[in-house]
Amino acid sequence: MTRHVSSLFDLTGRVALVSGAGSGMGRAMAIALAEAGADLMLVGRSIAGLEKTAGDIEKLGRRPVVVICDVSKPDDIKGLAVLLASDASSWMTGALIPMDGGNLAMNAGASVPR
Repeated sequence: MTRHVSSLFDLTGRVALVSGAGSGMGRAMAIALAEAGADLMLVGRSIAGLEKTAGDIEKLGRRPVVVICDVSKPDDIKGLAVLLASDASSWMTGALIPMDGGNLAMNAGASVPR
């Protein structure tokens, strides 16, 4: 199932976060990113679907981490931002993500959910 990946899209040593990774297009994207060399943070609502995706990613020799989060719920998103900005995330990024009061990606151009 592994496809030839151009060196222009080599993600070796990188980590990608994919929401909706338990099924459908999110699952397909997560597997494609793993095929390109990325380790994955798999985010979604269903542990069963995420664990299935994680198993397929492990078969490709990549490292998956499963995180239960409903991205339609602001409190879940806040918990995910806290995880990504903590010392626990240093294995993924090699550095902490600065929290500078910027807007959430899902709300580009809008106000932060409360």
